[in-house]
Amino acid sequence: MKCLAAIQNFPSSAVKTAPFGFDLERGVVMLNNGIEMPVLGIGTYMLSNEQAENSVYWALQDGCQLIDTARIYGNEEGGRPWHSESDQRRTCDP
Repeated sequence: MKCLAAIQNFPSSAVKTAPFGFDLERGVVMLNNGIEMPVLGIGTYMLSNEQAENSVYWALQDGCQLIDTARIYGNEEGGRPWHSESDQRRTCDP
């Protein structure tokens, strides 16, 4: 996965001193509710429906597990087909 590879290239000193429950070796952060969240992902803010659909599709193909979406972005329909067909475990569904 390219996202995790980018994190694993951080200097080891940054990994050892990362604050607030960050585990940069594994590419996750522990949230206050005990759920681990990936530290890298993609966002869909200001994308058209077509751009959101394409971005979400390719992010899922690459193994990305963090996709930021919101109804207020106005492109929910674009990202929904791939997001709902994905077998990735989700913490929160739209």
